[in-house]
Amino acid sequence: MRNINIGFHATIAEISQKIKSVMFQYNLTAVVVRLWPEFEFEIIDNVTSEINDEYLNSARFIFLCKEVPSQLSKNYNEFLSQNVENLVLQIGERTEASIKESTIGTRAADSENIRLWKKVIGIFKKEMYQGVWIIDPRSGAKKYYKNHYFTIGAKNAYEKGVKMKAFAGLSEYQLLSEAK
Repeated sequence: MRNINIGFHATIAEISQKIKSVMFQYNLTAVVVRLWPEFEFEIIDNVTSEINDEYLNSARFIFLCKEVPSQLSKNYNEFLSQNVENLVLQIGERTEASIKESTIGTRAADSENIRLWKKVIGIFKKEMYQGVWIIDPRSGAKKYYKNHYFTIGAKNAYEKGVKMKAFAGLSEYQLLSEAK
């Protein structure tokens, strides 16, 4: 089993646009997942590819699949085990004041899947800036991390005062204006 994963900050509109683009380019299907108030999902094939940005705004995950899933469980744990070979985009929470880190990755064993998901992740990375300072807001300690990515939309939001937060914990990210 191979684990591939990157963290990044992006706006919902940018995520939606990129998902639609790779769905079309690689003939993929998306499964958009909400966890709250109840676990639910919506399957979107690349023909209709109508990802409702409002639905996406409250989604927690997007699974990209090579084929339209025939049957998915309504049980969250079973659902996850049914999607092991797929690419998973975990969307960080957003408020007016902050954007939490998102991740994209897979835990695939099939070498063909690994090659495909590496290509898709590469497309995401290609259009992002790279390199941030991670700051502990309690102590003020700062550490440079070169393997974190962010989009122009996240950078613009950051420059307007929106905090870029870690997926978990209290750390914040300082997006570099000269990064690329």
